[in-house]
Amino acid sequence: MSCVALTKLDNEARARQDAEGLRPPFEIRLRTAREDLNKLLPALARPSLSESPKWDSFAGPGDLYQTTEDSRQVFAGRLFTISHVDIELNELLAESNNGETQILQKGRSIQQSATRSIRIWSLVALLVGLIVGQSTIWEIQRRFRQMHRSMEETRRDRSFSNQMLQGMVSAVGGDR
Repeated sequence: MSCVALTKLDNEARARQDAEGLRPPFEIRLRTAREDLNKLLPALARPSLSESPKWDSFAGPGDLYQTTEDSRQVFAGRLFTISHVDIELNELLAESNNGETQILQKGRSIQQSATRSIRIWSLVALLVGLIVGQSTIWEIQRRFRQMHRSMEETRRDRSFSNQMLQGMVSAVGGDR
């Protein structure tokens, strides 16, 4: 994006130099190209680029092109060429892209790790739930059997008591 703006500015500055007598239309286009580049330059100063050692060695296209107010000054000694700037910016963008790729790979790795962890914890929770459920069922069955035995014992005791009472009633009734 900034390469396009820089190329546009370079082309406008060259056209202005080539047509010294026709300043007004070239002046507007050159000013517009310079303003477009100046709007893009803050994006190049983002920490990921500005912290790069290559960035320190790169003077920055805007610094040199700020002198396009006087096209003769820029082009008199050919302070730099667009190919130099293009190569430098491509290297910086390649570094930035590599950094972005590393960040994306690390993000995918973290996401996979988190997914794996979620699956493991879900499995653990499922197993714990199954164990708790099975234990609850066993406890309910144990208490049900215990209650059933208690009711059987109570029936036997009641039956025994009824038989004894009937035997006593028969014995008392037989004595009379």
